[in-house]
Amino acid sequence: MSVQYLVSNILSEAGLPLGTVQVLIGDGKTGSQIASHPQIARIDFTGGTNTGRHLASVAGKRLVPITAELGGKTAMLICGDCDVEGAVQGVLAGGFIASGQTCVTGSRVIVEDSIYERFVERLMERTGELRIGRPWEMETQIGAVIDEEAVKRCQRYVATAKKEGATVLAGGKAVQVDGRVCSAA
Repeated sequence: MSVQYLVSNILSEAGLPLGTVQVLIGDGKTGSQIASHPQIARIDFTGGTNTGRHLASVAGKRLVPITAELGGKTAMLICGDCDVEGAVQGVLAGGFIASGQTCVTGSRVIVEDSIYERFVERLMERTGELRIGRPWEMETQIGAVIDEEAVKRCQRYVATAKKEGATVLAGGKAVQVDGRVCSAA
């Protein structure tokens, strides 16, 4: 089932007329053509910084509003009336898929106060159960990051977060499997 289909159904169930919002996945050329079309009144983009800059310039020329979620800082919103177990599973999938190396990795989790403690407790339990290992093994849930620069970048993010007052609840240091770093946060 495609992302486009799921989002369209959710918006339809929320009461929006079909076709009001279009979710499209494509390369930079696709986005540029769509963003420059005179019938497009607003742009929301998730993806790379360079493409985001380009789309912002196209939108700016037309004075069309744009919201751009760039560089993998996608927020996940957890509402108080949610199925906590389902939300935890979604956060794990969104945050750890491809070892957190995608442009839509869920890097921020915003949780409603009414379930915050319960959610964080369950998320930490489940995070502790994730299996770190060789990416080609079926039981592995977190594999190695792409290269040494990615390891250093992860370590800088953790150090910056601590410096700014964050409390590390899980991980926070590099883990090695077969000489390759699998996790640094």
